[in-house]
Amino acid sequence: MYTETSRLRRALIAAGWILLLAVGLMDAFAGRSMHYRWTSWLPVVSGPLACAALLWPGRRPSTQVRAALAAGCSLALTVGIGVFAGVNGAGTWGFLEGVVLLVLLSRAVRAVSRPGIAVAVSAALAVAVIAIPLRWLPMDIRYDGQASITGSLLMTLGVGLALAWGLRARLLEEQRARDIAAVRQRQRLELAHDLHDFVAHHVTGMIVQANAALALQHTVRIGDAGLDAPSGAGPARGRPRGRAAR
Repeated sequence: MYTETSRLRRALIAAGWILLLAVGLMDAFAGRSMHYRWTSWLPVVSGPLACAALLWPGRRPSTQVRAALAAGCSLALTVGIGVFAGVNGAGTWGFLEGVVLLVLLSRAVRAVSRPGIAVAVSAALAVAVIAIPLRWLPMDIRYDGQASITGSLLMTLGVGLALAWGLRARLLEEQRARDIAAVRQRQRLELAHDLHDFVAHHVTGMIVQANAALALQHTVRIGDAGLDAPSGAGPARGRPRGRAAR
């Protein structure tokens, strides 16, 4: 069972790596128009940075810190593009950034222990993901397009799926923790019951042995008193005989 679970986990991790690599290559080799200057190459930078927040080795910084940093940077980038790029905002976001933020959202819902912090971080990530396509909004307003609205709706669907997946994993983990706690409590109660029976049995035996020893001691004292009585009465009976002899 453990081997099958480990193999499934490794297979899912490998599939995740392949997916991220494919999406990253899609962003890197997508057509980049020189008309949009530096904004056209933002996905080549923002996507790997988001991946670094997701795949950072070690437990430090924590998941909530990495998720908050990724959400803040994405929102700041969206606002900056809206302010400085304007209608030249086409090509300013790629699929890798959105996919990584969705994975971070699911992980934050599942892994952040404090509910208040989990809700805050998840809300920030959700807003960041939904706002990514709005980098096209100035261009849609100018050319009467709907790409940004459509993209935001699709991202909203992705946010809902990520939240559902993370919440499901969190509930399963909490149920598993409750089951483990219940099993441990039951084992403690069984151990306490067995220990109570063991101690009660031995204490009862010790009390019986002590009572038997007291009864035996009392019997011995009575016997000693019976043995001492004739030796004390002998001289009293012998004295009248001596006087009579005189």
